[in-house]
Amino acid sequence: MGFVKKYVFSTDHKIIGIQFLFTTLMMLMVGGALALGVRWQLAFPWQNMPLLGPVFKLFLGEGGQISPEFYTMLF
Repeated sequence: MGFVKKYVFSTDHKIIGIQFLFTTLMMLMVGGALALGVRWQLAFPWQNMPLLGPVFKLFLGEGGQISPEFYTMLF
């Protein structure tokens, strides 16, 4: 029995409980990171976030707008 068949497409209630646990923990981390981002923006309104600031400048440029070339490249 492969990993995908056992853990992704399972009908066993114990495996479904494990799936629910990992999904819950993952969503908790995502929600916590988003809440941290909102609080960072409220605490320091005109400063970039330490990790995301350079990434946004790389993709969006200085004006905060996506260039047409980059938008076309996405799709």
